[in-house]
Amino acid sequence: MNCSLIGKLIKEYRERLGLSQEDLCGDSCAVSTLSRLENGKHLPSRKQLEAFFSYMGTKPPMNLIPMTAMDLKLHNLEVEINNRIANHRYDYGELLEEYEKNYDKNDVFSRQYYLHQKALYDYKNSDKQDYQNQIEELTSILQLTLKDFTPEGELQDRYYRNEELELINCISSCEWQCKKEENAFRHLEFLIHYYKDKTFVSEVNKASLLPVLMFNISNWYGQKKMFQKSLAVEKEGIEICNKYSQLCVLPELVFNLGCSYSYLGNIVEGKKYIKTGLSLIKLLHNKEYVETGLNYANENFNYNLTLEDV
Repeated sequence: MNCSLIGKLIKEYRERLGLSQEDLCGDSCAVSTLSRLENGKHLPSRKQLEAFFSYMGTKPPMNLIPMTAMDLKLHNLEVEINNRIANHRYDYGELLEEYEKNYDKNDVFSRQYYLHQKALYDYKNSDKQDYQNQIEELTSILQLTLKDFTPEGELQDRYYRNEELELINCISSCEWQCKKEENAFRHLEFLIHYYKDKTFVSEVNKASLLPVLMFNISNWYGQKKMFQKSLAVEKEGIEICNKYSQLCVLPELVFNLGCSYSYLGNIVEGKKYIKTGLSLIKLLHNKEYVETGLNYANENFNYNLTLEDV
């Protein structure tokens, strides 16, 4: 593996973004380590290299990632775990056990990844939720690389890895569930602005995460009867979905837009978007969700819609 080439590439990316070595290292490694890496005198681990590029909003070129046979095994386990989560499958306990047996416990990035996915696995497979305990657990995992993070504190204007951003999102969801709404809004609004405002964040990351964040905060604004805010977020979220051809939450955002219009008294637009949203959901064969949406619209707005209407 060409240490000089890896170091040169990291330095070029870092300087292109106007980052100092201190900015890129944060709490996760010593500046001297990065300096030796950029000078071709240190070969990073796979997770360390991925972390540096993640801070810069992208992924390292696959041909530059240092891979041992064990690295390849762990990488494949991560891919399979991530794919199952993306498809809302939380049956990856055996994969986690295999990962735990083999990852380097001294590698903070591997440890953070494992603990994060284990926390999610435990949450999804538990009959009883203790959201306050989950906030504390997720906070301790995040503090492995963000030592100054506290749920009550302000998030700093700095660079974050995807793993860190996902942990902040999980914390905000738990905060909402246990009625810590001010913290939840602050964290989710921070994430939305981060993905929108940081120009270096890759389009792939924006396409996969930003629509979901917009949908979540749309729901929260709606639950708090902040319908002007929910309306604005839903319109913007739909534009983002169209821009990135992202269908994962488009139908739900359209349905929410119809509800916001309806609550604000615009019956024509409200009914139109509710029907459109449910039609899109119907195309995805989610009949149960369609019936739930119909019941909600009919009970709250007296629209008297049926399955045939959508």
